[in-house]
Amino acid sequence: MIPRASWSCPCAYRSLTLRHLAIEGFRCLSQASLELHPARSYVFGPNAAGKTSLLEAAYFLGRGRSFRTRDAKTLVRWGAQQLILRGTVGEGAEQQQVATSLTQGRREWRLNGEPSKAMAL
Repeated sequence: MIPRASWSCPCAYRSLTLRHLAIEGFRCLSQASLELHPARSYVFGPNAAGKTSLLEAAYFLGRGRSFRTRDAKTLVRWGAQQLILRGTVGEGAEQQQVATSLTQGRREWRLNGEPSKAMAL
C-alpha cells in the first residue's frame, strides 16, 4: 500500500473534497442535504432507498455526466420540472460553491454563484 502523503495523481485533475451536497429532483430523491466528512462518509440503508442515486448525484456534480446513463434528461425526478445539485468543495479559505441544474434538457453550471460554461475548478 502506498502512503497517501507520498502519492500523486498522474492525471490532469486535482482532487477536491466534497464537504456539502444538496440535491433537488434527482432520480428518486426529491430533496436531500448532506454534510460530508473530509476523510470518509458512509451511505447505508434498505434497498431502493436512493443510495446509488446519492452517489450518482455527487458524480454528476463533479464530472458533468452520469455513470448510469448517457441521457441526462432521465436524471430528473419523475414529475419534477428540474434537478438542482449544489456542493461545497475544498478546504478552509479555498472552499468553492459549485452547482448545476437541468431544466427541460438545458444544463446550467455555476461556480461561486456565477454562471460558468464548464466546471473547471
